[in-house]
Formats: sequence, structure tokens, C-alpha cells
Amino acid sequence: MTVRYVQWRDGLAFFRRRIPADLQKYYPGKKGIIFQSLQTRDATEAAKLAHREAQKLDLQWKRLRSGLGTPPEVRAEAEAILGKFGLKPGQWADYKKAGLEPDHFMHELLCLSEDEDDPEPQGIVKERLPEAHALAAELFYADSEELPKLMTPLLSQVKDKYLYFKPKLASDEQFHRALDRFIALNGAVTPDA
Repeated sequence: MTVRYVQWRDGLAFFRRRIPADLQKYYPGKKGIIFQSLQTRDATEAAKLAHREAQKLDLQWKRLRSGLGTPPEVRAEAEAILGKFGLKPGQWADYKKAGLEPDHFMHELLCLSEDEDDPEPQGIVKERLPEAHALAAELFYADSEELPKLMTPLLSQVKDKYLYFKPKLASDEQFHRALDRFIALNGAVTPDA
């Protein structure tokens, strides 16, 4: 019997799954494969555990692709880029009403998405932009429904603020271990996700 994402070594089950090419940047040092012990020798239990791990990864990858799993550093950098131009997330509607575009911001995005090998300019190509600039553009052009999803603080950011108000927990190893494990399994997710 072959179970999806399960590989056996000396009778012990291991979870093995290829990381999609577009997400490999989030897994440095993994060489394109997630490989971890399921800590069981039972085939039925291995199938259940592998299915559960695959579901967690699917959810995490969906969040990363949608921008909800964006690392906090990238999100902070994207917000700083907007701030540099005096812009705020979701502000495109105000510019649109006035019939304007944020020229300096647009110029930077155009320059960063240029391809020297392409003789005809394609305009702003999101796939060519550095991650923080792509997110900054996404934040600026977010509509009123999308903006709350993009701006909800990540759990890792909430943790930092929580520790500011509860400094005694800063030395509680169990608190850090539990939260870090949750973030490792689910990503630095938004609190309501």
C-alpha cells in the first residue's frame, strides 16, 4: 500500500513533500523538500498523520500566496516604503477620486519591474518587483474589503505587543515554546485566520 507523502525508513514513517517553487524562499535550507519523522511504525496512523501535515501545509501555503503569511519583516518594510512616499494602505481610492496617481511611488515600481532584455516596457509587472515593493503596491491599491485582511496584525506581532504589557511572560520558556511551535506550524498568521 502506498500512502501519499509517506516514506518509510527502517520501518519508521516519515512525511516527505516537495515545496512548490514559488514558496521555496520561505524555507531556506530545506532544499525544496519537507522531510520529518511521523514517529510511528503503524501504516494507518502514518496515513492519518501525513494527511494532517499535508492539510496544514496547504493552509500555510495558501496564506503565504495570499500575503497573509507574509513574514513580519517584509510587511514592515512594505509599510515603510509607503511611508517614504507619504502614502497609506488603501489610499488609492482618494487618489482615484482626485484623478491622480502617486507619481514618485509609481516611478519606483516601474523602475524596479523593468526588464533590460525586454525592448518594450510592460508597465509595472508585480512578479518582477521585490517582495516588499509588491506588498506595498498591494497595500496601497487594496479595496475596503481587502484592506482589513492585509492590515490585521500577525500573531508574531501580537505576541510582541502582549509581552510589552505582560513582561513577566518574557522569561516563561513554556509560553515561548508553545507560541513558537504554533507559529512554526501555522505561519505568522493573523489572529482571526
